[in-house]
Amino acid sequence: MRRNVIKSVIILFGISIVTFGLAGKEKVVYAADENFISESLQNIDNEDDAEMLTEPQEETETLIEPQEEKKENSWRFENGELIPGIETYAESSNAWKKVNGVYMNSVGNPIPGAVRKGIDVSYHQGKNGKIDWNKVKADGIDFAIIQCGYGDDYSYQDDVDWAYNVSECERLGIPYGVYIYSYATNTTMAKSEANHVLRLIRGRNLAYPVYFDMEDETTVNTSAEMKGNMAKVFCDTISAAGYKVGIYANLNWWNTYLTSPVFDNSSWSKWVAQYNTTCDYGGYYDIWQCSDKGKVAGINGAVDLNFWMEVPYVDVSRQGWYYNAVRYMYESRIMTGLNPIKFGPSEKVSRAQFATILYRMAGSPQVSYSKVFPDVSANQFYTDAVLWASAAGITTGYENGRFGPADNITREQMMLMMYRYAKYNGYDVSTQGDHSQFRDGHTVSSFALEGVRWCVGAGVITGNDDGTLGPRAYTDRASVATVMTRYLE
Repeated sequence: MRRNVIKSVIILFGISIVTFGLAGKEKVVYAADENFISESLQNIDNEDDAEMLTEPQEETETLIEPQEEKKENSWRFENGELIPGIETYAESSNAWKKVNGVYMNSVGNPIPGAVRKGIDVSYHQGKNGKIDWNKVKADGIDFAIIQCGYGDDYSYQDDVDWAYNVSECERLGIPYGVYIYSYATNTTMAKSEANHVLRLIRGRNLAYPVYFDMEDETTVNTSAEMKGNMAKVFCDTISAAGYKVGIYANLNWWNTYLTSPVFDNSSWSKWVAQYNTTCDYGGYYDIWQCSDKGKVAGINGAVDLNFWMEVPYVDVSRQGWYYNAVRYMYESRIMTGLNPIKFGPSEKVSRAQFATILYRMAGSPQVSYSKVFPDVSANQFYTDAVLWASAAGITTGYENGRFGPADNITREQMMLMMYRYAKYNGYDVSTQGDHSQFRDGHTVSSFALEGVRWCVGAGVITGNDDGTLGPRAYTDRASVATVMTRYLE
C-alpha cells in the first residue's frame, strides 16, 4: 500500500517538462525530477520502495494537448489547401507573357503599367519537389516574393522552404521581398509577427518590401480600426529596422475591410490580388497578383503570378507629389502621355485637351458633327469632345461664340467645367466652400464663382502651397491629373 502511494506521488509531482518545437506541433516529454527523487529516498526505510524509485520507469502518457498546426483559411485557402476554380475565364496563348516588350493579360490585351513579372512562393510550391530557381530565372521571372512564415514568432511557424528559397534567390541574383501570413487579431500578435519576420531576414538584402498578408478569416471580424492598428504596429516595427513595408490583400479586403485611414500611407506598398483580366482597385498599388494558375519552368504545379506596376514616363518620379495621380490617369487611359515615354507634368493644358479628358471620363459617347463653334472643325482630336461638352452644358464657349481650343485653360475655367461635369453626372453639388480663405480668393471671376466654391467645398481643389488659389493662372498636366483623381475618388 505504502509503495503504491509513493509511486503515485512521484508520478504526479516528481516530473519536469521538456518541450520541443516541431512544424505546427509541440512534443511534450516528461522526465523524473532528480532532486525530488533524492529527497524522497531519504524518507524511505523500505528497500523495495527505494529500488522502485531508482529503477527505470515506464514513459508516462502526455497530459498536455499539443498545439494544433495553423492552416490558412481565407478567400483562396481552406484548411491550408488552395480552393480550386477561382479563375473561370479562358486564357489566350499569350496569357501573362511579354509580347514585343509589352506584358499581356489573360485574354491577350496589354497590361498598362506592368514593367516586371514576378511570382510569390511558399511551402505550397515545395510540396511537389523543390523549386528549380535556375529554370525560374531563365523563364523570364524578374522578382520573387517569398513567404518566410506564418503567425507569431515561433520557429515551428517558419515556412519550411524559406531558407532554401531565399538562399537560391541570393545565389542567382533574383531580386526578392518577403511576406508573412498573418493570424493577428490584436497589436501584440502583430508585433510578434513583425519580430518573426525580422528574426529571419536579419542580415539579408531585400530588393522588395516586407508584406503583411492580411486575408485569414480569424482577422475578418476585428474592427476596421483594429486592422489599421495591427498594420501600423507591424509596418512601424519593420520600417524601424530599415526595411520597406507593404500590405497584401485581395480586392474585396481592400475595398471592404482595410478602410482605416492608416492604409492611405503612401510609403506603404500595396499588393492587390484580383484574378481578373485587369486590376480594378481604385487607389494606387505597386503589385497586382493576377493569377494563382501560373505556369513557370522549374515549378511543379501552379504558382501565383504578379506584375510590378509603374508608369512608363521618364519624367515622372515615384517620389513626385503627383505620381499616384499620373499613374491612375495612365492606367485608366483618361490621360495619355505626350509620347510613350514622356508625360510632361509641367506642360500647360489647353481647353481642347481638358474637354477631351472629361469626354474620356464620360466614356467617349457617340457625337454627330455640327458647327457649334466656328473654331472647332470636323476631324480634330478634340472635335467630338468639345461638341459633347457643349451638348452636356459643360462648356458654353466665350462671349464671342468661339471655343478657343488652343487656349491654355485657367484654373477657374477648369473648376467651372468640373462643377458642370458633376451636375451632368447627377451628383449633389450643393456643397459650397469658402474661396475667401485663399489670399487671392477675391480675384475669382464672377462667371466662375459657383464652380470654384463647389470645387473648394468638395475638396477637388485644395489650393497652392503658398496659400493661394491661382484662379486665373494656367493649369498644368500634373495638377489636372491630381484634380481628376480626387474627383474620381
